[in-house]
Amino acid sequence: MVHEKFHPAIKTAMQQYTSEQRVEGLLFNYLHFYGSYDFIGSSRKWYRNEIRVIRNDKKIYSFRDAQGFRKDGRKLNVKPVDAFIYHYGWVKSPQKTAGKQKNFHKHWHDDDWLKKMWEAPMNSIIQK
Repeated sequence: MVHEKFHPAIKTAMQQYTSEQRVEGLLFNYLHFYGSYDFIGSSRKWYRNEIRVIRNDKKIYSFRDAQGFRKDGRKLNVKPVDAFIYHYGWVKSPQKTAGKQKNFHKHWHDDDWLKKMWEAPMNSIIQK
């Protein structure tokens, strides 16, 4: 989510680089909320910047999990913008987070593993 307070900075950057064809996108800062709105993920596992505005160019395509972009197999030439994306993908109740993780593990493990490694420990945590 982009807070409206960042709209002027984004618009300014877009206008500033619109005629510079070498600039293919704008790089945003990220703030990842984790668990609740009170905690921010700040370790190295959280991506700190991502391209979120790209030039209207048919050669630019989303890359891998659509987190980034490429053109002709290379990274884009980008400029940073003084704006944040607020990422709330991990803000959930403990029960919802447990359900999401359990569903993920179903793709990689059998039912016995889930019971032993997941359901029993998580049920004791959630019931507290």
